[in-house]
Amino acid sequence: MSSFWTAIVILFLIFSIASVISRYLEMRKSENFNQVDELKERLDTLEADLSKRIATLERIVTDNEQQLKRELAELAD
Repeated sequence: MSSFWTAIVILFLIFSIASVISRYLEMRKSENFNQVDELKERLDTLEADLSKRIATLERIVTDNEQQLKRELAELAD
C-alpha cells in the first residue's frame, strides 16, 4: 500500500515540475516575441529616417547652388 502512495507522490512531483518548466518556456517565448516586435518597430523607424535622409541628399545633389546652400544651412541647425 505504501508503494501506491509513493507512486502517487512521485507522479505529482513529475507533473508539478513539468508544469513549472512549461510555464517558464512559455514566458521566455512571449518575451522573445516582445523583443522581436520592439526590434521591428525600431527598424521601421530607422528605415523611415534613412529614407528621409536619402531624399534630402538626392535633392541636394540635383538642386541648384542656392538650394544647396539653403539645405546645408537647414542641416547645420
